[in-house]
Amino acid sequence: MIILALDLGTKCGYACSNGLSGTWDLKPKTTESAGERYRKFQELLDTFMRLNKVGYVVYEEVHAHAAVEAAHVFGGLQAILQTTCLNLGIEYKGIGVGAIKKHATGNGHSKKDAMIASASLKFKSVNVIDDNHADALWLLDYARNTIRPTTAN
Repeated sequence: MIILALDLGTKCGYACSNGLSGTWDLKPKTTESAGERYRKFQELLDTFMRLNKVGYVVYEEVHAHAAVEAAHVFGGLQAILQTTCLNLGIEYKGIGVGAIKKHATGNGHSKKDAMIASASLKFKSVNVIDDNHADALWLLDYARNTIRPTTAN
């Protein structure tokens, strides 16, 4: 079963158990409405999941945001992700930020630079783009090692 891991945000990190990973830039252009990020995410997610035959999704579940806009964006992306998974019959699970950070560095309160550095060391064949990409890689690794969906690889 193909697993997709997502770090939801305007710069959305993704890592897939088939080897694909990176970030999706969902920031609307200056001429676009704020809702454009959600349309982009919906299209990217639906296409990616269908083309890659994703069977299980994990995402970084954030319970507190420093900024109101970040919280709103996360909530919108989370709703789209959950609805898409339900429509496609794909199981999904949110994993807390602290669990991912502890898995990656041994410290549940690690900073962004520590997450990037540890990802660069662990995933040597991957050019880690930024903290969003690093978080998605670690989330996928966490899922592979701790979550047992029906037939995950």
